[in-house]
Parts: sequence; C-alpha cells; structure tokens
Amino acid sequence: MFPRMGYHAATVDDILKEAGVARSTFYTYFANKREIYTETVRVTIDWVVEALTLGVDSIIARFDVPEGAWPQDVELENAIAALMSEVYKYLAENAGMAQIFLNELVGIDDEMTAFFLDFESRLTDQFERLVKFGTKIGLIRQLDERSAAEFIVCGLIHLGWKVSAGQHAGEIEDVSKRFVALHLRGLLNRAAFDVLTRAG
Repeated sequence: MFPRMGYHAATVDDILKEAGVARSTFYTYFANKREIYTETVRVTIDWVVEALTLGVDSIIARFDVPEGAWPQDVELENAIAALMSEVYKYLAENAGMAQIFLNELVGIDDEMTAFFLDFESRLTDQFERLVKFGTKIGLIRQLDERSAAEFIVCGLIHLGWKVSAGQHAGEIEDVSKRFVALHLRGLLNRAAFDVLTRAG
C-alpha cells in the first residue's frame, strides 16, 4: 500500500484490507501506521547494509595482500561489481519499497530524514572500509577516504533510485560493472590504473 498510495495517503484501513487481517491483529504488532512504515523501511535498509557489510568483508579477506602487492588484474573490480549487482537486483525485485524509501523518506519529518541519513552513513562506512583497504594495499592513491566514500554512496543511491524506477531492467550486471569501473578507476594510483585499463 505504501508504494501504491504513498505514506501520507495510505491509511491503516487500507493496510488492513490489503493484508486481510483484523484491526486487533494489526494493533497486536504495531501501534500505528508510522510503526509499520518504519519497520518495512528498516527491512530494506538492513538487507542492503548487511549485504554490503558481508560483501566488503569477503572482498577484503579475498584480496588482502602484502602492502604494495595489489591484485594486477580486474578480479577485484569484478568482485565489487558483483556485490553491486546483488544490491541492485534486490532493489529491482523490491522496487515498491525501494521507491518509497528513496523518494519519500526524506522530508516526511525530521525523524524519517535522520533515519535516511543514518542509512547513508552506514553505507558510507562500508565504502570507506573498501577505500581504506585499497589504499592499504597500494591500489588507491592517497586521498580523503571518507569524502571518496561519500561520493560513491551518492552515485549508488541515485542509481538505486533509477533501478527501482524500472530503468536498466535486464542490464543490472552491466550497469554495476560500469558504475564500479568509473568510481574505482577514478581513485586508482597511476600504476594500478594503467594495469586495470590494459586488462579491460
């Protein structure tokens, strides 16, 4: 009901009718519409953050090498692109809630705006970990790692909005590869850039 009608227009009665449950059942679990909305958004947020956290953990474990011995092929880039594809496929499959989350959350009120900003910060934490890891293994040039992560997350959220709106259907893996190539290669040191560019 939230994706179909929007947060403000959807009522508890609409939700009860759609779910086919009694009012008493609803109020056993939720105090009001706001609580069920918050919970549905939280499910989306938690899935995305957990997927990214586990993915970043896996990438760091897989590609951790002695300082200066960074991977000399596109495997790291492909691993990050595969992680992005997983997230975007989830957003495409749950487009209704993703649209509500990306379109309506900011501006409902101060609490919901803070909720979104916290989500953005949690995403940025994970990408900062990736940028720091790339710097540690000599792949990424010296830069302000938090700022780099924030710019990546801005692009990630914008592309997520487009995917949830039905754009890039059937080409999520290709779009993810292009997204990662654009962002990662902009952060590389010159030697790593030359190697990855030659590799494709």
